[in-house]
Amino acid sequence: MKDVVMATLPNNELNRLIKIELTVQTMIEQGLIDEEQFNEIMNEED
Repeated sequence: MKDVVMATLPNNELNRLIKIELTVQTMIEQGLIDEEQFNEIMNEED
């Protein structure tokens, strides 16, 4: 079983992460990056 770690972030850091997420989603929608490849890259870190 994996451990779950909870953390808090300052608002500016949380806003930055949200902006990154929205940017990636927009790039996927515009076809600039492939969603499958992106997901594979993200899963490599696990």
